[in-house]
Amino acid sequence: MEMYVCDRISDQRTWYAAKAEANKRASLMWFILVVLAQLFTIISGIVAACWMDLGLSLAPVFAAFTATFMAWQSINRFDGLARSYAMASHELGLMDAKASHIKNETELSHFVLDAEEAMSREHVLWLAKRHSL
Repeated sequence: MEMYVCDRISDQRTWYAAKAEANKRASLMWFILVVLAQLFTIISGIVAACWMDLGLSLAPVFAAFTATFMAWQSINRFDGLARSYAMASHELGLMDAKASHIKNETELSHFVLDAEEAMSREHVLWLAKRHSL
């Protein structure tokens, strides 16, 4: 029982929590890049409008960067993955807390099935999201 909780549940909980945090950071980074690209688009549009004699505007370039960053963020679904991984980590945390109340092999069997189902459910959702691209 201790080995299962430590080597399987705690290990998977740590992995899911790390993946949730990594996706949360990636989502924030791409959001910031989108906002910056939009800001540069606006600024370069204003500069081009005020100084038309320059004959050059970088607004379309920054607009293209904005669209690219938004598409990348949308394709990778960082927000959804972060929430999904966090939920799996939370579920495994609940399972970890439940482990101390197991008294016999029947309860242990049900506990293992529930824990594996929680991990399997997340894996199936992840596969479905990846294959829907």
